[in-house]
Formats: sequence, C-alpha cells, structure tokens
Amino acid sequence: MRLFGETMANENLAKLRISIWKDYYPPRSLMLHQDQGKPLGGDDNLQQEVYSWSMREDPFGGVADDALRNKLRELLITPFEPSIPPSSRKVSRLRPFLDEAEASIAGGLTEWTISHEGSGEDEDFPARLNPLLALKLQLDWLVRCFENQPGISVAIR
Repeated sequence: MRLFGETMANENLAKLRISIWKDYYPPRSLMLHQDQGKPLGGDDNLQQEVYSWSMREDPFGGVADDALRNKLRELLITPFEPSIPPSSRKVSRLRPFLDEAEASIAGGLTEWTISHEGSGEDEDFPARLNPLLALKLQLDWLVRCFENQPGISVAIR
C-alpha cells in the first residue's frame, strides 16, 4: 500500500505521464458556477481518469540523433497536451508516433541505456532498457485496449 506522499514523490520523478480519460456522466446534474463571468462548462464535458502510466526514464534518451529525438517528442507530446480539447486527443492520434518509433527502433537508431526504474537491483548487473521500445510497447497496448472505445482521450505530460 502506498501512502499519499509516496505516490506524489514517485510522480514527481516521472519524465513522462500518460493518462487515459473517458467521458463522465454524473448520476445527477451538477451545478457549475461562473468564474468572473465565464462559464466553467456543463456536465456534458466532464471526464474521469481511467488509467495512468508514468515513466521515470527519458523515453527519448536512447535516441542519439537530435532531429529524430525532437520529431518523436513533437509527435508524442504536442497532440496530447491537456489544454487541447479531449475530442482532439483521440487514441488513434498515437499512430504517427508509433509508426515513427517503430521505424526508428527497426532501423537501429535507438540505444539501450541503464535503467533507474525499481530499487534493490543488483549493482553488478544493472537493468538495461531501450526507453523508446518500452514506451512504444506500452502505447501499442493502450491503443489495442482503448482505440475503439467511445469517449476516450489521451493526455501526456
């Protein structure tokens, strides 16, 4: 069991956090107040987080080429910023990143690094990780699970 402080400390170490959100329909109507004359929205655009995954490794750390690293970062982060409306952050928008990541991995353009995940590892044999491959595999799984579900969006920070 994790305590609140431990969870927050672990999330602060995260280099990347992926959250899956789904439309939320409250069992009862909600009253939303206006802030300085601006409506905050209605209960028809509420969402709840249904899944999150944090990566403490730099997912682009094993990509030696600066241009490729920037391209991958742009394909992954920009379309899924939380400030973008959920309707524009659909799971299917991960495909361009996944295609580019797969081509980079298959082309040998990524490297394995020493992983800092976990604790209590054998210091003589540190864990090795291809961060881009780990991220790609996780995102492939998320796409398979959520792509055809209605009302799902992705946020990445």
